[in-house]
Amino acid sequence: MSAVSHIGHRAEPSRLARGAWALAAVCLFLAIAIRIATGEVTADENALATLASQLGQMRLYDQIEFSRGPLVALYLQAVHALAGGSDPVLAIRAGVIVAWAVSAIVMWKVALRVSESPMMAFLCLAAVMANGYLLEGRGSALLAASLCVAPLAAAYAFHQAAVAGPGRIRSAFASGFAFGLAIAVAPSLAIVYSALLLGSLISPRNEDPVVRLTRIAVPSAIGMAVGTLPLTIYWAADPIAVEASLLNPVLAQLEHPFGVVLHEVDLASWLPALLLAIVVVALGLTRRPRVPMLPSDGVPIVLACATVSAAGFVATSGALPELATAAFVALAVAAASWWPSVRPTAIGAVRPVILVTTVAMAVVAVLPLASQVPHLADRVPSLMVRIGLSPAMPGARDADPGFASRLAAE
Repeated sequence: MSAVSHIGHRAEPSRLARGAWALAAVCLFLAIAIRIATGEVTADENALATLASQLGQMRLYDQIEFSRGPLVALYLQAVHALAGGSDPVLAIRAGVIVAWAVSAIVMWKVALRVSESPMMAFLCLAAVMANGYLLEGRGSALLAASLCVAPLAAAYAFHQAAVAGPGRIRSAFASGFAFGLAIAVAPSLAIVYSALLLGSLISPRNEDPVVRLTRIAVPSAIGMAVGTLPLTIYWAADPIAVEASLLNPVLAQLEHPFGVVLHEVDLASWLPALLLAIVVVALGLTRRPRVPMLPSDGVPIVLACATVSAAGFVATSGALPELATAAFVALAVAAASWWPSVRPTAIGAVRPVILVTTVAMAVVAVLPLASQVPHLADRVPSLMVRIGLSPAMPGARDADPGFASRLAAE
């Protein structure tokens, strides 16, 4: 029996395990959906409603600035049209939840099929949700994250087909095309995922690098160019606006039409994921595993980089309500990095990098607690009002001059 014949053979997960992790995924989704429904994380929904109702009258720069991508703007316009214009804010809020639900189902199915592990499917889904939720906590960012999940999941599925054998060039082109759609939907969110998934694409098999380049990398790059055609058209029409869409809000903030100023706090949240992506790509190009990698080997890499990015954002922003989520994603990275494997692959070389990065980010995520502990008692009332657990007291603002400012800041 050859060394390759047994690759990919795993025990079928029990119905109990599959159901338990599916229930955990549903609970996670409902927890975030409730926060969306209460309006806690859609601070810019009024701007989104304005965009949806007046999209044709707005300047191109304003459209991309609010929507984080041209396809998101079209989606908002469609949601508002279906709602009949009666309550645009409610329509936007419902649209975010529906888009997220569809994307979550697609991501769960693909991750479960690729990894054949309910735990890995849940962790991958949780990473995508946490990353989109924690990146900015704004309705537009959440919507963009939701819409880009489906094409990214499709891209990963096509990766699996490209690695498998027949029709590799067509599958690689389809993978790149799906990547391009994701970038056109949410440039600032999809670029990291694209880099990570391309890293797993470049290193799938123990074969000649020229074969990888001609049969996988080049067709994928061509497909990505075709998929990003909407973004390319917008770039040609207004390059300043598209540059803002690519860099805002994670890496930079546009201060005036001719200048982009990088923010070291936001940049720090991306550095761990970008560095890890570089390591993955480098290992894929230089390391030759004794047996071919499976597509499922890329799942822990993608999960780890996404969760590290999310944890990094929370750690550097010091957002107290999200520290618990940061701790969760740090644990998810640790679990993914030590996912048991029965064969030597390149993922084994990445595990120490993931583990060290995870520990460092988890420590940094807890540090803001030290400065926030003295103010916990003061912040509880405003947090309860903000999430809808307690109505605002009529005399609260008069009795506590700092109440309004804390409520607005949080």
